[in-house]
Amino acid sequence: MLPVFRSPVVTEVRPTPAPARLLPTGLLGWVSFVLDPGIQLECVAVRRTQTGRLTLSYPAKDDGWGKRWTFVRPIDNATRREIERQVLAQLGDLAT
Repeated sequence: MLPVFRSPVVTEVRPTPAPARLLPTGLLGWVSFVLDPGIQLECVAVRRTQTGRLTLSYPAKDDGWGKRWTFVRPIDNATRREIERQVLAQLGDLAT
């Protein structure tokens, strides 16, 4: 039997604003949130793209060979968009 897809549920969104010196880079701050009761995500960046769209960037580390290792990320674009929608809605005016 195939698994049934359901939208992720985001709760307990807690923002931390970026310092003023980083705002020109597009970084607005970071959020932590609970995803589907039981998974806490922290240090997720809230950014404004060059086109003005708000987006989330997930924690990652670059190794000594230039490869980027993402610690956690949405499994597909539909999930990414839904998580972004919920996080940004809960941030409200803080994300503008």
